Amino acid sequence: MTCWRPWPQLIAVRLKPVENRVHLHTGWRGKLLIHAGLRWDPIGWAMAVQHGLDDMPMHTGYLAVADLVDVHQAGTKPCACDTTWAQAGAWHWVLDNVIAFTEPIPGPGRQGLFRPPVEIAARAEELVAAASTLHTTTKGNLT
Repeated sequence: MTCWRPWPQLIAVRLKPVENRVHLHTGWRGKLLIHAGLRWDPIGWAMAVQHGLDDMPMHTGYLAVADLVDVHQAGTKPCACDTTWAQAGAWHWVLDNVIAFTEPIPGPGRQGLFRPPVEIAARAEELVAAASTLHTTTKGNLT
């Protein structure tokens, strides 16, 4: 899923749990690669600054993986989405279990849902496995 910057960065740091899509409903549930496109959204930048993230790197490429756990249109059912991030009238793509990559994976994105190239998917799987190992190791060291 490609988003205009800095929205993918805000998703990757687990600040933005909802992606808004105006015309795109999907039945897909499961893993999504979060891709930072070339375009820039000044409203997103204002939100990043408001949350003290104005010094965060704004790379392009694949930044994270997340679980798409729900998709619903605002106003069609009770919505528990944080109104800071959820737009009225949009489709809310609810994200959970976000794992940010330690480095961006360079590569093109595109509109809509798409399958990434095989080499990008393989690198993403490596980074997710490394993050899982780090989390397990860190968790073990804290007890």
